[in-house]
Amino acid sequence: MTRARVTALRDELAELRALTYGGDQRELATRAADTLARAEALGHAPVVAEAALLLGRMQVKLSAFAEATETLERAHFTARESGHREVAVDAAAELIYATGFGLAKGELARVWAKNADAELSRLGPGGPEERTLLTVRGNTWAGLGELDEARADLQRALELTRARFGERDPRTGAALNNLGRAYAMSGELDRAGELFAASHAAWRASVGDEHPEAALAIGNLASVYDLQGRRDEARALYERQLAILLETRGEHHAHTASTLHNLATLHVSDGARELAEGYLQRALAAEERIFGPAHPELAETLNSLADNARARGDFAAARAHAERSLALLAEAETASKRRETATAHMFRGISIWRMGHPEDALEDLARAVALYAEDDPGSRLLHRARRERGGALWDAGQRADGRAETLRAREGFAALGPEHQEQLDEIDGWLAARPDE
Repeated sequence: MTRARVTALRDELAELRALTYGGDQRELATRAADTLARAEALGHAPVVAEAALLLGRMQVKLSAFAEATETLERAHFTARESGHREVAVDAAAELIYATGFGLAKGELARVWAKNADAELSRLGPGGPEERTLLTVRGNTWAGLGELDEARADLQRALELTRARFGERDPRTGAALNNLGRAYAMSGELDRAGELFAASHAAWRASVGDEHPEAALAIGNLASVYDLQGRRDEARALYERQLAILLETRGEHHAHTASTLHNLATLHVSDGARELAEGYLQRALAAEERIFGPAHPELAETLNSLADNARARGDFAAARAHAERSLALLAEAETASKRRETATAHMFRGISIWRMGHPEDALEDLARAVALYAEDDPGSRLLHRARRERGGALWDAGQRADGRAETLRAREGFAALGPEHQEQLDEIDGWLAARPDE
């Protein structure tokens, strides 16, 4: 009888795993929690570990990183105590990402990396667990800015995947895609483009050109074209990606929402802000359906809507979007949302300033500068926040401070290179009209 119940629970877990990429993540997480509870009632430790691992992975997808960490720790220790080595390795690997990228606790992530290595040594190299560990570890290091380590892990994952499955396999396509993202984050766009093109070729050869995973490679290649200034080519690829995702995943899917957002960004660059607004509203509706209306994952789209409203001169709408973003981010359990928090403060500050209250905007703009500086001292966004704060300080009557902050913004933009000449020209014109007193 117990054996039959164990088999039934594992069948449920297999079904949930199959639905992970296309289903409602909140509903799937609820079902996984129910399966875990029934596994616990049965008292079969290996199945408890398997169910906890699946639930933890779903919680990661929902950006519930604190909950995921607790669940994955349970999966790891239960698996280790019951001799379920494969789950012990996989849970430790997921904990690297949940703690490192999700909770921004790099030292804790490295502890879990050592634990995963120790468990893997008992299984032996070359298996699926090693490929999973290398992939998760590489993606985590990339998210933490440790790009040399990231590329090394992801390169090794690609080599193992190719050796096991060959070039014309979706797993090879995924490994190429992961390595391409690491190169893109390093600014090595030509190499990233080559890897994304190879990833798409692997997907196309194995599952066809219209597969939703093949669409991800198309989107990543589009992102490279966008960064290279090839906007028409990027737009065509994003539109192709969107068509595939709408057909295979539907409107209310995270990948669809991301593609809608990317298309909106391109239209903003072209000055087509009304068209961009439509894409952003669709992206927000999809995210609300996927994550719920009170989830911090909505913050990036809300910030983009705030920026779009600001550019159209609708400062009341910009402020409303930024305030909703800040309210959601206040409930976030992870430091990985620092940049979105900074952006929301910046746009709320700009809106308050442009609505005629520069003195009331200074706290938000100072907070944006501090958060951006903490996140990345060389960030273009930091220099923009300083430029906006300089203007608000000037209008608030703090003219010396306003000029000083604006000069710091100019210095930052100048260090980024000639592609920011437009910002430099704007600042120089502003300074010329406001001579030092």
